[in-house]
Amino acid sequence: MTRCRFFIFSIILATLGNTPIPQQFIHKNSGCPENSNCSSYMGKIRQKWLNSFKSKKTYQKFVAQYGLPISYWAKKDQLENEKAILWDSPCKYHLDTDKNERQWLSGFSFFKNLKNNKDFIFDKAYYISGKELKSFIVPRSEIPVNIYKGKLLFLQEMEGNFYQFEISTNGKLSPSTEKIKIDNHEVKCPKQLVSLSKDQLNKAPDNLYQGHFCKSIYDLGTQKHKTFLFQWSCN
Repeated sequence: MTRCRFFIFSIILATLGNTPIPQQFIHKNSGCPENSNCSSYMGKIRQKWLNSFKSKKTYQKFVAQYGLPISYWAKKDQLENEKAILWDSPCKYHLDTDKNERQWLSGFSFFKNLKNNKDFIFDKAYYISGKELKSFIVPRSEIPVNIYKGKLLFLQEMEGNFYQFEISTNGKLSPSTEKIKIDNHEVKCPKQLVSLSKDQLNKAPDNLYQGHFCKSIYDLGTQKHKTFLFQWSCN
């Protein structure tokens, strides 16, 4: 009883002040995010990731060994995957009302390359090169901040730690220190881009996306904008 009162008192103090909430109240596995389906293994890796921001050398060593955290969509069968951190999808329309359960999950894992992955579903960024449709594999619900030397640059944050990375056309991930320039805006999708990407959009899993939109992304090299088409779900 005394221990229980102490735990309750700890939560009250953490709520009223700036004291961090003890890990045992966040998740049973240390290092795992709140309300997630997360194994002890992934909790340890995620904590190593957060600790890696203490120095450039530690960060580089972690990325070389484990890769970078990338978000994705997943089916329910991945709940048994110890290398995945998962939540119910935030999209209301992903709920199977007959079974009262989510058809899709959202989550992230650590990757060095996004190509040839069979367990998870990433988003795509479609664009036209010459007269052909091309695409990049991109993190779930994320938009690149820039293009540079034929790669997409991303800036993301986790628990107050900002990190930048690039994705090449073959899905390879690499840390990036390129100085970014945020000058992107939503545009009307060009008819040619919509037409060329139609077949690919129709191949998307049922009930995963609700539509598509286009963004004009600034290329640091050419100092011009390039239009990309993305599919959207609910966020």
